[in-house]
Amino acid sequence: MIVNSDFNTPILLLVFNRPRETKFLFEHIRAIRAPKLFIACDGPREGNEDDVKDIADVMSIVKNIDWECECKYLFRDKNLGCGKAVLSAFTWFFSEVEQGIILEDDCIPNLSFFKFCQEMLLRYENRDNIMAISGTNIMSDFVSPSDYVYSSFPIMWGWATWKRAWKKFDLEMKDWPSVTENTKLITHGIYKWRKHPVFIEYFKNTYKKVNQKDLAWDHQWIFSNWLNNGLTVISTKNLIHNIGFGEKSNSTKEDNLKRENLGSYFSYPPYVSPKIVAANRDLDLYISKNWFQATWYYYFKILLLRIKFIKKTWFFIKNKKKKWKNQL
Repeated sequence: MIVNSDFNTPILLLVFNRPRETKFLFEHIRAIRAPKLFIACDGPREGNEDDVKDIADVMSIVKNIDWECECKYLFRDKNLGCGKAVLSAFTWFFSEVEQGIILEDDCIPNLSFFKFCQEMLLRYENRDNIMAISGTNIMSDFVSPSDYVYSSFPIMWGWATWKRAWKKFDLEMKDWPSVTENTKLITHGIYKWRKHPVFIEYFKNTYKKVNQKDLAWDHQWIFSNWLNNGLTVISTKNLIHNIGFGEKSNSTKEDNLKRENLGSYFSYPPYVSPKIVAANRDLDLYISKNWFQATWYYYFKILLLRIKFIKKTWFFIKNKKKKWKNQL
């Protein structure tokens, strides 16, 4: 078991109704003997007895602290949903600390992740254009002379940030109408690929949906980063393994082999920095295509679905397939 005696960064754990995943995660928290923990858990959904039992099991796991640790809990009596519960947890966390690591119950870090985040938080503490740190690198064959690169995309599977960056978060995306008019969202970046029609169509369509529904918070956080020309520090080696694919997940119900089967590798200091502080084009393109599926297939599908007859036929077939699948 590895213990980081000099590790002192606050950690926020976001848990809910998954005792199996929580147990795996908490074993890693115990291994580093985290000195300062904040643990937030949403309440059970109304009428869901499974939630009541599972959350009780989760609570027994996260309260089993057998090392010296300052721990604070935010347990909800009623269910707020994945959006409001997470955002209220962030507000609570950053009312107490200036910077910290954030882990959801299904994001299992290897032990080098904690040291990496701590050093990057200190290294970029006063750099306003660096808004987040991520331990997830989905590009398994990524090669770089540095130990980390910069990306336009904040990936939130095991990540860290500062209070000064989170202050820029806007859930309502009030600047979205003006952005769509002057295309600042698309053209503010360094690389011309952001003007690519696939990229433009995907994110315009996505943000239109975000504005119309009470969705979670991740796309709004990406928007806040772009609006402020923010960059994310991403480890060259993937440091996180997500074990949350399945029915209990809010966003990873379906298997995605490129994201689910990522290998986890160790990264040790001293960390070599990139020579230029700019988004890595190769990684950004890969994330755009393989994380967000901003592909030509998506682009032409959106164009075709604007034709009423095709849209009606598409959803008819989709609903039929769903009913057929449920009957199996």
